[in-house]
Amino acid sequence: AHLSATFSLLNYPSDIITRKMGKGQAVLSLAASIGIPLIGGFAGSLLTIPEIPTWYKSLKKPKWNPPNWLFGPAWGVLYTAQGVASWLVWRRRNTTKVVVPLTLYGIQLLLNWAWTPIFFKAHRPDIATGEAAAMLGVATAATVTMARAASPEQILPLMVPYLGWIAFATALSAKIHQLNPEAHKSAKDKVKDAAADVKSAATKAVPGVKGA
Repeated sequence: AHLSATFSLLNYPSDIITRKMGKGQAVLSLAASIGIPLIGGFAGSLLTIPEIPTWYKSLKKPKWNPPNWLFGPAWGVLYTAQGVASWLVWRRRNTTKVVVPLTLYGIQLLLNWAWTPIFFKAHRPDIATGEAAAMLGVATAATVTMARAASPEQILPLMVPYLGWIAFATALSAKIHQLNPEAHKSAKDKVKDAAADVKSAATKAVPGVKGA
């Protein structure tokens, strides 16, 4: 009864689910669909956390940059929503073609997971911006095909907020790159560049001085 009430609240036809899949299988498949993006996102956060108080804190950011505490809850909700959307498509596999929408969904999820190490570990906001733009394109295609495989009424409310967040993240990444064009350089590289600038300035100021 509790399971049926839950699906009714979400406007999912529990009678069809329980008849074709069984309650236990439905619950397990839904949990797996939600768990996959959440686990990948959690793994990415382990790479992010050490960089927040160090490299990321040192970057110049636009005024519209969200507070750090917002990212975790936002991604948790978005990963859960897209997991549910993928499950809604998967359970239609016996009545419609789901290979293309689920393949696109998987590709955009891999791109999503790849963004974190590119931005936070490799310190490459420039590459991360291009990668995020590609993710947005694939995620949009996934949303369209998923809506056709299941139904727009179910898929769009779950996926459109995710698309909006990716678009925002792409713009934010691009702005951070614009404000920090040398963000990928290590502290050692920056010291070398500063030393080279000093030598160059000295050479111009005193013609007899040459750089080592």
